[in-house]
This record gives sequence, structure tokens and C-alpha cells, in this order.
Amino acid sequence: MDIAAVLTKVRDARAQSIVLRRGAATLSAQSFRVERMSKGAAYRDEAARERRSDVILLGAVDADIAIDDRFNADGGLLYRVNFIQPNRTYATMAEAVVIG
Repeated sequence: MDIAAVLTKVRDARAQSIVLRRGAATLSAQSFRVERMSKGAAYRDEAARERRSDVILLGAVDADIAIDDRFNADGGLLYRVNFIQPNRTYATMAEAVVIG
């Protein structure tokens, strides 16, 4: 089995339909696997308290995703994409942070 097929199987084992928002535009739903990379950390400033946690996204090679895209998943949590792996030979891998 080739690497692309293995990564597709991994993604599809726990795929979620994600609708990305880019500025004022809403993109069509895409299939991604969303996995937490850490337990999260609480950040506090004078105005509010928020919790952040890094997640990794695994999508198709041709996934339409960009830095600063936002989406809701996992019961309505708000995510923001902050990194996309430049090598998309076998899949699209990105990182996002849970911000709400």
C-alpha cells in the first residue's frame, strides 16, 4: 500500500466534514481528521480568559485550506488554522488552534 492510500485510510477512519470560513467567504464542506496535539493551556489577560489547544488536521492532497481560515467542530469549538505543511505530496497536513 502506498503512503497516500495509508494517509487516506487514517483520515477516513475519523473524518469530519469541515466548513472553512476565509474572511467573508464560506467554502464548501471538506473531509478532515482533527486530532489534538496537546491537552491545552489556559491563557489569561485582563479582559477575558480563554483556553487554547493545538490540533492537527489531515486532509486530501488538494484540500482548499489557508492560514487564518476558521471553522467550528467538536460541539461548536472555534478553530483557527495557523500552519500548513508545504509538502502536499501525499496529503494536506495543517495545524490549528482551538480559540473558543
